[in-house]
Amino acid sequence: MAALAPHVVRSLSMQLVFATLTLGFGILALRVAPRPGRNVRLGAWHLAGVTFTTIGAIATVVDVLAIPAAVQGSGRFFDFFLHASTIGNDARGFAVFGFALALTDMMVRRRPAPPRRVVIWGMVGLLAVGAGVGVLEGAFVGSRQHSVIALVSGATVVALFAALYAGMVSNSIDWHLWVALGIYAVREALASVISAARAAGYIANEWKPSAVWIFPLGMASVLVMLWCTLVRLGVARGTDAPGLLERLRG
Repeated sequence: MAALAPHVVRSLSMQLVFATLTLGFGILALRVAPRPGRNVRLGAWHLAGVTFTTIGAIATVVDVLAIPAAVQGSGRFFDFFLHASTIGNDARGFAVFGFALALTDMMVRRRPAPPRRVVIWGMVGLLAVGAGVGVLEGAFVGSRQHSVIALVSGATVVALFAALYAGMVSNSIDWHLWVALGIYAVREALASVISAARAAGYIANEWKPSAVWIFPLGMASVLVMLWCTLVRLGVARGTDAPGLLERLRG
């Protein structure tokens, strides 16, 4: 074991902070809507809360494990971590993709979120599918892992933008969550492009764009998402808030 280089310490720290902030957003979203209820807007908050709490918790655990793995540098635990992180990445990716599809269905049909047990079991199913894909990937291969991330993230972005458009025109989502998820969708689009570029770099064995700069961008985006949630909590938990077009029209 050797001392970690400063850039590795920075990268690990930023990843952990990023994951913790994502978890915080999910927890606060659940404070806005602890239960799905019959209100479409509050149901969207609940769905977002369950999703981001789940992926934030998984990311936090993985990023904590990354510290001893990085210190070890090689060996059984390091190999275990690489495989576990692949499974975790795929599980989180499928969870968010499923959330985007469910949100699109809610916004288009203007119907409330499913009951809590359906949401929870649906999340478990999505995590299982994603974890299964990660297991099938086998040992970590950079080109393969980044290709999967780019594909799933790209599909998620398309579904999220469809949900945001439908929610905007139907006023089925309040402006706080619309802005938060809009920022998240843009960040996911950038992450998808970066993952695709990194996958191409691994395949060609050439230069690959660094992912380090994406963490400050990710942290900044989550901070704005947290701000939107705190403002929404100020409106009063469990009550309705205006949609984006209603807000713009005053």
